[in-house]
Amino acid sequence: IIRLREEGSRQLEEQQRLVREQIRLEREQHSRGKQERNGAEGKITPKLKLRWKCRKEDETGGGYSKDVLLQILQKYGDVLNLLISSRKTGSAVVEFATVKAAEMAVKNEVGLLNNPLKISWLEGQPRGCPSTVLPDSTSQPRTSQASVVSERDYESLVMMRMRQAAERQQLIEQLQREDEEKSHT
Repeated sequence: IIRLREEGSRQLEEQQRLVREQIRLEREQHSRGKQERNGAEGKITPKLKLRWKCRKEDETGGGYSKDVLLQILQKYGDVLNLLISSRKTGSAVVEFATVKAAEMAVKNEVGLLNNPLKISWLEGQPRGCPSTVLPDSTSQPRTSQASVVSERDYESLVMMRMRQAAERQQLIEQLQREDEEKSHT
């Protein structure tokens, strides 16, 4: 019984160690991929062109001020610069600190519902990513759902492995209890 208990504990610890190791490796690969994408661009920081509908006589700028744009874009990462064109209304350029932040903004940001943003790459675009302009919000949800689904898949995989390890431990404990009951009778 003691031997079975020790063996079960060893197996559980080994399974947990393997799951932790696999998670660590996947995180390292993910961060290595980010570094390679960021390093591939050299010193060029990612810049995006923002466009929205705005009349010249509109003092509100179509609902977009520097503060509003910063609030919208900073959720994706550090914004190094934001320039709103004084000559061309409804136009701005944003410079992100990382390529990943810019990618997420291009893929996911819609802007204000009553006046959507059109976002396109200006500089620092990763090679595998086509220059996308999202003129309508109908194509946007599919893109953001894909990234959310892959994150969910990863999380569910990790949770499934943890559940399996817990179930294995419960089964081992149950077998040990049964063995103890048999040995007492």
